[in-house]
Amino acid sequence: MQLISNWYTPGKIPYLQIDFLFCYEIRFLFSILTGTKKIKMKKIICLTAIAAIVFASCESKKEATTAAEAPKGSGYTLDSSANIDLAKKINYAFPAGDSVTAFACYNDTAKVHDNLHIMTVKENFREFQGLVKQGLTFKVDKFNAIFEVVNNKPSPNGISNYVVAWVTLNLQKGAKSIKVQMNQAFAMKDGKIVEEWDTYDSAGLMDLMK
Repeated sequence: MQLISNWYTPGKIPYLQIDFLFCYEIRFLFSILTGTKKIKMKKIICLTAIAAIVFASCESKKEATTAAEAPKGSGYTLDSSANIDLAKKINYAFPAGDSVTAFACYNDTAKVHDNLHIMTVKENFREFQGLVKQGLTFKVDKFNAIFEVVNNKPSPNGISNYVVAWVTLNLQKGAKSIKVQMNQAFAMKDGKIVEEWDTYDSAGLMDLMK
């Protein structure tokens, strides 16, 4: 057990465990075969056991390799990807008023869910700029977490890739400023955002705009 724990590597332990047990059992069986009491039936049983251990070891390694190459989960996550970069890009383009860059990140029919308000990307951008005209400035303070989920089975509308982000925004108007926590989810397809969900507490924003 000490050998296994010292050399443990994710995805490798099934191999190491089989090899360790395999060597131990082979050594034990051969000690019986080469002992002073060499009984014919005992030899037959031991040889059969050796063959079974060898077969089990090979089969276990084959199964472990197959599992590593083709995981059976519902999907996997990525901590860096082109889709993650795209999600970050729009978070910087909107506060900068860069509509060209922002609109290029979405497909033509993309929808934005701003809390419970569903709108087009252009409508969302206009609302954003309306707040800017009233003296509000936005800035991404930090991405607390951001990752991509890749599902093995696509949704009914053909989406397999989603980027999820927790963002801290710095909002300022005059001498007052607040930090707002926003949760975002982006449905991605063919390198474009097809749908976006933004969820945040708007109470602080309303107070800031008074």
